[in-house]
Amino acid sequence: MADKKKNVLILCAAPHPDVNAINDALSGLQTYKVTVRTIDNMPASLSDYQVVIMHQLPSAGMINKQLQLDKKPVWYILGSQSNIALFNEQQKMINAVPSGAHDVLAAYNPAFNTFILPQNIQAIMDKMPPLTSPVNNLQLSHAANVLFSQRTAEANANPVWVLVQGSVPTAVLSGEGIWRWRLYEYKNFGKHEVIDECIRQTVSFLSANSNESPFRVELPKFEWSDQEAITLNAYLLNANNEQVNTPDAQITITDSAGNKQNFSFERSGSAYRLNLGIRAGGTYTYAAHINYNGTTHNANGSFVVESIPLELMETGADYPLLYSLAKKYNGGLVPAANMSALYDTIVHNDTIKPVIQTTTESVPLIDRKWFFFLILLFATGEWLLRKYWLAQ
Repeated sequence: MADKKKNVLILCAAPHPDVNAINDALSGLQTYKVTVRTIDNMPASLSDYQVVIMHQLPSAGMINKQLQLDKKPVWYILGSQSNIALFNEQQKMINAVPSGAHDVLAAYNPAFNTFILPQNIQAIMDKMPPLTSPVNNLQLSHAANVLFSQRTAEANANPVWVLVQGSVPTAVLSGEGIWRWRLYEYKNFGKHEVIDECIRQTVSFLSANSNESPFRVELPKFEWSDQEAITLNAYLLNANNEQVNTPDAQITITDSAGNKQNFSFERSGSAYRLNLGIRAGGTYTYAAHINYNGTTHNANGSFVVESIPLELMETGADYPLLYSLAKKYNGGLVPAANMSALYDTIVHNDTIKPVIQTTTESVPLIDRKWFFFLILLFATGEWLLRKYWLAQ
């Protein structure tokens, strides 16, 4: 039996474009079922949800309305309506220093290693507008991974987007306006896959430990190109929440046309790993299963492979390739600073010589009709002249 989708609750203080942006980013995944509620219409119980996204919550209007999170993984997105004092009380892993609302430019942290993001994320973030933040700083009391920090020349920049791996994982985004990031990425790059991947991977990070099944399958990212090998990782936990890989794990990959392929995971350390190699463009679904202690556990999901022309994979000049081609064919590589040497290089290269090409074409004389009429004209003229001269 297939695994149920993970239920994600987006709980907001009021309707906001950020909520729509997050919902749109998650709506393309078959792994999640997203529910959006405002605080005045929140569910009576959160037991049915594996991840809770709290946008500008807790807010000032929640002083007498306590949330029973029941150790749920939570992603806090702080904004102008957030009550920072209640936020600090509700969780003890991150302490936010309140301030007036101000703009914060975010920069990617190259040391971030919780999950894999597209390689061009640095170029994307350089063009992103600021977020509106109600805090001066996020003080981390637990070991945390900083995805984005404040763009500044200082060595210790303030965290902006933080993920904390504890007994219950937590994420914090200290500003509102992520919807503008999606618009600016689309404006400058024609798509918003990088910002969507940040949202998806954050939710995946939070939901990883909320999986009720001891068996799960994870992908480093949701969207792949048709020029890179696709890898999947699988994990199996025993009764003590320790990773084991004693039983065999199988998986079925189904492409957009409905064609299915069966694979077996390879053991990697105490986990499982599978390299699917390069795949054609399209949407793929996977269904993995494993039998452990007489019980069959399943894990389902999907991923997308985009068809990207080879020319777009490398937008800059490949200088090692140019150098090797020049060396292979007895050419030369002249940098722009030494352009004056180009003439001498060509003149003294014995392999560069003028080439004269000749072409010989044979055409039967019978195909030259004007020759026939010319000969006929001469023969007729000669006959007439002879008749004339003999008549004298």
